[in-house]
Amino acid sequence: MLVWQNSSEQEVSLPREICAPLLKKSMQQFFAQNFGGDNTAILIIVALWTLPWKGIALWKSARRKELGWFIALLVVNLVGILEILYIFVFSKRNEIPREGEGPR
Repeated sequence: MLVWQNSSEQEVSLPREICAPLLKKSMQQFFAQNFGGDNTAILIIVALWTLPWKGIALWKSARRKELGWFIALLVVNLVGILEILYIFVFSKRNEIPREGEGPR
């Protein structure tokens, strides 16, 4: 038995045999509307855009032994924006010159 309150504050109860198919259908509709069709192509494009940036940024932060940046880049997903900023702005700060190189 499933019990909930409707908009007029009355308790409504339905047997599970009636509720289960309705909930299953509504969840299928939700996923079809939000994750199907045109959204799939956009999701694939965004993933293909983000993956190389994330890989390069993670590699640079690991090489520089910056654990905080590594964890932030691994967990936070801003469609490549944070990764691009790290690669071109934050990883350039305090860069240690290699042997034989002068200051930049």
